[in-house]
Amino acid sequence: MLGFADIKVRLTTDKDSLMPTHAQIAAKLLRDAASFFKTLGNENPPLKEQMDENATVFEQVADLVEHDPNAELQDPEQQG
Repeated sequence: MLGFADIKVRLTTDKDSLMPTHAQIAAKLLRDAASFFKTLGNENPPLKEQMDENATVFEQVADLVEHDPNAELQDPEQQG
């Protein structure tokens, strides 16, 4: 089982900082979930399309959280 020290070492991206940010942890968890969906889809051909779609969404959200964790999603109906 992973402990807090393992998370700290594995998620640190800034060499001067020992502690990852919440956004870094969230992005890592989202990417790990995306990887899980891809693996699940590769092992279950009937589910592949749905699992690939799930993985893509999780990867996109990981990018959003990483690049601008305080941003708000825009309502497509209000854009224009």
